[in-house]
Amino acid sequence: MSFQNADLIFLGTGQGELDQSIVESTAGSKKLNYSHVAIVKVDADGQVTIIEASPKGGVQATDWENYRQNRQEAISLYRFKEPVARPEAVIAKAEAKLGKPYNKSFYPDDPGYYCSELVLEAFAGQKDFKTIPMRFGPRGTVLPSWQTYFDKLGKSVPNGVAGSNPNNLIEQGLLEFVEQVQ
Repeated sequence: MSFQNADLIFLGTGQGELDQSIVESTAGSKKLNYSHVAIVKVDADGQVTIIEASPKGGVQATDWENYRQNRQEAISLYRFKEPVARPEAVIAKAEAKLGKPYNKSFYPDDPGYYCSELVLEAFAGQKDFKTIPMRFGPRGTVLPSWQTYFDKLGKSVPNGVAGSNPNNLIEQGLLEFVEQVQ
């Protein structure tokens, strides 16, 4: 394993309906198949920790071995093509969000963070990813699974609202694939 501080890991599509809906509506032009992204932290002693925003625990940090053992999805490691100037600052920004809730609505002003929103926040000022109009179905439509999801939240679908997703982060051309981890 060749982890570096501030690398990103991307998870392939899981079995859950939310994972399937994310990929179905965000696969993009490269037909990427990722439903989740997280930040890698490597301590001075080589200890690897994964920092993520997850529906099950909000923003949390998990040591690599536990993280990997609890995943059935494929894990891909990506790194910035141009090195991150201050990876420790990225990690500090991400760790400052630990304990925050998961942003279930994906609206940028709602409390908490969704996975790629955490990444945008942590890297802001160093690696500025662009936000895009969010999609929840092909060609401006809304997939039934998303409509049901937002109906349960009591919110309208944020179709077209500025946001991000794991596949879009890769499509922006700042990252390169390093290796398949699992």
